[in-house]
Amino acid sequence: MFAELGARAPFIRRVVLVTLFSVATSLAMTLLALRLVFHGHPGLTLSAAEVEWFSLSLSILAPALICPAACYRSAKLVAELEKARRDLDILAHTDQLTGLLNRRGFDAAAIEALEANRLARRPVAALICDIDHFKSINDRFGHGGGDRSLIRVAQILRAFSKSHGLIVGRQGGDEFVALAPGADAYEAAKIGEQIRSACAARGSDLDNPAGVSISIGAAVSARADFPLSALLRCADVALYDVKRSGRNRIQVAEIDKQWSHAA
Repeated sequence: MFAELGARAPFIRRVVLVTLFSVATSLAMTLLALRLVFHGHPGLTLSAAEVEWFSLSLSILAPALICPAACYRSAKLVAELEKARRDLDILAHTDQLTGLLNRRGFDAAAIEALEANRLARRPVAALICDIDHFKSINDRFGHGGGDRSLIRVAQILRAFSKSHGLIVGRQGGDEFVALAPGADAYEAAKIGEQIRSACAARGSDLDNPAGVSISIGAAVSARADFPLSALLRCADVALYDVKRSGRNRIQVAEIDKQWSHAA
């Protein structure tokens, strides 16, 4: 109870201050009006009707002047707080280096997309991308070169997210993930190969003569309600197989049929 009151203390304090300000302003306006009315007329007397009219006028005039200012200020503060909350929410769900969704943001967006996909009863595919020999890139070109590699891959994934309706994010390190609602095995292999080719073709932009390649593991399920965590685990297994048997490739695992093929 005390903790709840402590959390609400700033709001209670503000309400009290606004109330006191309104009362003080109304009182000051009343005294000022009385002074203007009786100034130079010390013997002036007013009838009950005149006093009633005078009081009614002040009771309308004072709130009409005070409330708009107080409401405007309160509305402005609420809008600023809402904007700050949205900005913090974006920061909490965004990877600062690449601008993609971070793990938390990706999971939230993917779960929402999977729910819509479940209602539509469509297949779903997940792709996990890993930059080949990323440690070697850092060793040869420094962390700046590694960051440029990450940013370039992120830019390519962002472009594909717009053109193919993917949800993409950075899982951490040099690993990226993409969710393709509605994609079957053929579409997942096609998208993955296009991403792999685009990354390899942009290697020269990184001041890296050897180029940059990525390995991709994908998992596809015809079950619209297949859990996200299980889908990503299957894609991760496919990625491990690619890296073990030869990098710069994509392997797609069709979960429901328990077989895989390389593209």
